[in-house]
Amino acid sequence: MVIVILMTVLPVCAWANTSEAICKELKAVTKQLQQQTPMEVDYMTTLTGVQSIYVGDTCHLNYNYLVKSRILLKEMQEANSLSLEDNLAHLQTEEGRSSLQSSFDSIAQNSAKANFAEFRNVKGMQISYYYTFDDLELQAIKAWVLKN
Repeated sequence: MVIVILMTVLPVCAWANTSEAICKELKAVTKQLQQQTPMEVDYMTTLTGVQSIYVGDTCHLNYNYLVKSRILLKEMQEANSLSLEDNLAHLQTEEGRSSLQSSFDSIAQNSAKANFAEFRNVKGMQISYYYTFDDLELQAIKAWVLKN
């Protein structure tokens, strides 16, 4: 659903050659998406908000997600045979956080190639995914899709 809405705006934004013009075009789309949130993205992730803000010669397009920690931890448990508690403790370490950051960075980079290629050469365009967890013991993670 999110991708479908973005695909309808990308051709409209493609003619805009500045981050300010793109941000102006994105306002209507982000407003429409915001009205549909929260929106389940997959079995583990919910889109909770989206904003496009033009500040300081930069268009900031931000997606906010909530991750179901229990499902993430269960998947980790199946992959590594550690207990849910041990996996939670691991994600609270620098090594665990770095591993999780790497996974979210990979998602963001794949999205950049698949969904945001039109913005790749636009100076002053920044797109980010901000992940929070329903278990407050896990720190939020920000992944950059695009940072020009």
